[in-house]
Amino acid sequence: MPLELLTPTIESKSRDKFQKYIELHESIINKNENETKRITFCVTCGAGYGNKVYTLISSLVIAILTDTAFIIEWPQAQKYFNPSLYKSLSKNYHINQLNYAHSTNLIIEAMSKNDWEYEKKISELINKNLPFGHDRYQYGDCRALFFTLCANSNYFKKFLDYDLVNADIIEKANEALQVNNNLTESEKIDRLYSVGFEVGSNLMNKVWLLETNFKNYINKFYDENFKNFYVIGMQFRFEYIDDKDVFKFIDCANYLVELNSVSRSVKWFITADKERVFDILKNNSGILIKGEGLLGHIFYDNENSYSRSIMDNELLARSDEMIISGGSTFGFVSAMRKHLLPYYVEGRREKDIGSDKPCRRMTFNRGPRTYHGISLI
Repeated sequence: MPLELLTPTIESKSRDKFQKYIELHESIINKNENETKRITFCVTCGAGYGNKVYTLISSLVIAILTDTAFIIEWPQAQKYFNPSLYKSLSKNYHINQLNYAHSTNLIIEAMSKNDWEYEKKISELINKNLPFGHDRYQYGDCRALFFTLCANSNYFKKFLDYDLVNADIIEKANEALQVNNNLTESEKIDRLYSVGFEVGSNLMNKVWLLETNFKNYINKFYDENFKNFYVIGMQFRFEYIDDKDVFKFIDCANYLVELNSVSRSVKWFITADKERVFDILKNNSGILIKGEGLLGHIFYDNENSYSRSIMDNELLARSDEMIISGGSTFGFVSAMRKHLLPYYVEGRREKDIGSDKPCRRMTFNRGPRTYHGISLI
């Protein structure tokens, strides 16, 4: 799948309704310095790539809902990304500049106790509102606030107006919010979280665009290694899995080949936070695809791993199917880029409870979790 299909540029007003927000953002940024510039600041948290993207998308949703411009505090990302929003990723802007001190920013906190919970509750998801009427907003939490905000029916129209969600998803979400319906709690939660997944995926692919040279570098790697093969991406997070869990991924990959009646030659794209996965998989070395650069999913370990982490995440999204580690935000962010929920393996468990299959596609309630029971959203 060409990368351009995953990260489309904004081509014209008539073809993309999101152009309206791009123009609003640009008009605010281009105001004179003596004019009030209404801005939402994204201050990315100190964790890994997946958590940082959660912060980014949540902040962007806040900006859209409050009709403010969007500025990202993430200087390391400038080398790899060129967002479609003018000057949104710029070393010239900081949270305490543009005529406002840090203390004037309204800091938005995460709003739902559902965050990271395996068993989510509908009562913790609905009627969570943003405070409107402020000039400056700031979000810096690692939690995916955008799922909570996108479940609020008061905001559905704006998401539709910007073409960030399909009407059928909104229709199903509205049905879930009706008092009299025959849906289970899990079905209601899945429908409401689907709005956030749709909005988040679309925002990633409309805004969080790769820098041209870096995109070309990834495209070249894709053409040389992925093309003409059926590629299953496997994402190993050894903080949440054991070495023996690697073989559950193999069982899942074989299951997916059979499930999809694959006739092409199969390859596995491997991304992990530990190099030892390649020793474990040495008997399968002939079908492995390995990225380039310093391995790492978590930036606080080594910032030199940025290139490989982002490249791996993008390539994982371009696999025909992906299998992620339960609890991994890195894997889930790649699934958002792909705009398709992933298959998953929960580590350090005997089997996936309630299933006779080696793996299954993710749901939002009782979704992929760590062995501690912590969900990835």
